[in-house]
Amino acid sequence: MQDYNKSISYLCAEMKKQSKSHQKPYTDAIMALLRLQPTEPVIKPNDPMMYCPHCGKPYTFRSAGDIKHGERVCNNCGQHMKWDHENKEVITE
Repeated sequence: MQDYNKSISYLCAEMKKQSKSHQKPYTDAIMALLRLQPTEPVIKPNDPMMYCPHCGKPYTFRSAGDIKHGERVCNNCGQHMKWDHENKEVITE
């Protein structure tokens, strides 16, 4: 897992130097970096679906590579979700 904290800190410092009208690109870049950091999905009791912790939409299967590599990315907002190795589904080809 990559640590994006240095990049986020740098962008925050640079954003403070900008006028209000020029801060939006920095805010967007910071939000994108935050979504790359995996967070725990929301799992509701008695519901087999995983939900995105950022936008609340249910996770939908994207490709076999997602499961094979343990990656889960929200199709709606791009938030990366943690998926530990014990819970990975086995794919047979």
